[in-house]
Amino acid sequence: MKFAPPLLKVTLALTLLLVGLPVAAQGLGANRLLTVSDVLRLAPESSSTVASAQNEVATAERDLRTLEANPQAVPIELAAARRTLEASQDDLRLAVAQSRLEGFNLFAELLEAQAALEAQERATEIAAISAEATEARYEAGAATEQELIDAQSELASAQRSLQETRTSREFAQDSLEAFVDVEVVVERLRPVSEASLPEIEANEEELMARANETSGRLRNADRTVADAEEQLAAVDNAFSAAREVEAARDRLEDSRAAASEARHAVRLAVRQAVANVRAAQNRYENAQASQRSSVETLRSAEVRFDAGTISRVALEEARLAHQNTESSLQSALHGLYRALLQLEIAVLE
Repeated sequence: MKFAPPLLKVTLALTLLLVGLPVAAQGLGANRLLTVSDVLRLAPESSSTVASAQNEVATAERDLRTLEANPQAVPIELAAARRTLEASQDDLRLAVAQSRLEGFNLFAELLEAQAALEAQERATEIAAISAEATEARYEAGAATEQELIDAQSELASAQRSLQETRTSREFAQDSLEAFVDVEVVVERLRPVSEASLPEIEANEEELMARANETSGRLRNADRTVADAEEQLAAVDNAFSAAREVEAARDRLEDSRAAASEARHAVRLAVRQAVANVRAAQNRYENAQASQRSSVETLRSAEVRFDAGTISRVALEEARLAHQNTESSLQSALHGLYRALLQLEIAVLE
């Protein structure tokens, strides 16, 4: 994936559906892998903010139906009720997008916590091998007592770190399970991949065009302008006082100025979100380069170990270094995915 002007190739799934939200949690079979797509579908269903926004939509729809059924309702009341419904629908779209980001963050945190645990397990194993070798050397008179103490201290430190990373992994697992209301089997998590991300090409103007249709802030500003225009039309006649007409014109002018400021603010937010995506893409590409280099380094270490020119500890250290670059690559991909979800939110806010 490249992010280069004039077109920005991004993975962007705008949340445009109002109530057609996620599949039910029980739809996940006991033996099925839990994917990031599953989490993104389940997140809105588990979010109290989304549930509250759905209730607001239902209330606004009910109020509008009540007014539409009332023959005495005046057009301004109906227009206000429609704008209230639209605003609640905008809030729901944003709540869904924010819940997806929250779900993704929890999923990514668990994957990264599991990777950290596996790396620390290997580091502890290396420390144990080193301590055992140092003890053998000490008993043979080839190592000092201080070297033995240092090796044992490093092993104890690695064991403490292992317990801490295990606790962190358990906490991340509990957090994800609580959020999606699904029992999570860590071994059956499917890591995020580029292939899991849909792609769309869009430049800043295209993103702003989407924002004009979906941004709650812009749509609310437009509704305020429309309301001010209706208020002016209602009083701009020979039967209204000049002061009342002038006040309505001032409200309209102020609302138009506020709408212009809102567009400027949204454009800046979208532009920053695009810049964040590009920066995340650069970090991901750098991590890919480091991972490719690490593969070659590990191969070299394995060849040298087979030839008997390096120790087992040196081989395990090379494997740990490669494992860490793999973890960094996955973390960078998570950062890219996160930036894209934040871009989605920037277009909806």
